[in-house]
Amino acid sequence: MVTAEKSDNPLLALFGPPSDYPRGVTLFRQGEPSRWLFMIDTGMVKLTRSDDGGREIIVNLRARGSLVGSASAVTGQPNVTTTSTVTPCTLRSLESDRFRAALTLDRAVSHFVHEVHAHEVRELVLRTAVSAKPAAERLKCLIAMFLKEGWVTSLQDGVRLHLPLTNEELSQMVCVTREHLSRLLGDFDRRGVIRRDRSSLFIPSASPMLRENDHRFRSALGRPL
Repeated sequence: MVTAEKSDNPLLALFGPPSDYPRGVTLFRQGEPSRWLFMIDTGMVKLTRSDDGGREIIVNLRARGSLVGSASAVTGQPNVTTTSTVTPCTLRSLESDRFRAALTLDRAVSHFVHEVHAHEVRELVLRTAVSAKPAAERLKCLIAMFLKEGWVTSLQDGVRLHLPLTNEELSQMVCVTREHLSRLLGDFDRRGVIRRDRSSLFIPSASPMLRENDHRFRSALGRPL
């Protein structure tokens, strides 16, 4: 997940105060010019792209610390995705014109945004590599990402992972059907990797999922959900 952390972030002086957004708010649409860009304080947004037939697919997720809409603001070209909130979010906004002016006049801002976009390219390459893995491995990588982002509650015998996506959205992220996703989760359940609940997953302390992602899990604990 690409982030623009608050420490030493020159953009904070440009962005407006944080505002709360409920789930399901569209920030900008595919094919439209971007008049605003956003920085995520809390929550998660999804970037979706529609094909010629109107089918909408999630192409990426962005969580706290991320910039969304900055690439379109830099190039002046229309957005290539539709971006909307998938959880309640706290966001900061900035007009694209002010953003472009700051890129021209402020070297620190320009360097910072260049670094953020370079990390986005790196993330895209890594995501492409993950997409070549078997479906079970893709699902494990997605769960690991949620662990890292702190969507967890620590329990005495494990961790409860609060899923910010619906089953349909999860299946899109793993690039499988909902039926295939259900089979994958069922297999994980039988092997003791996770236990399924309505809108969450319980990961037992002995699960290899926690052992493999122990550093991510521990860094996530203590963060607000």
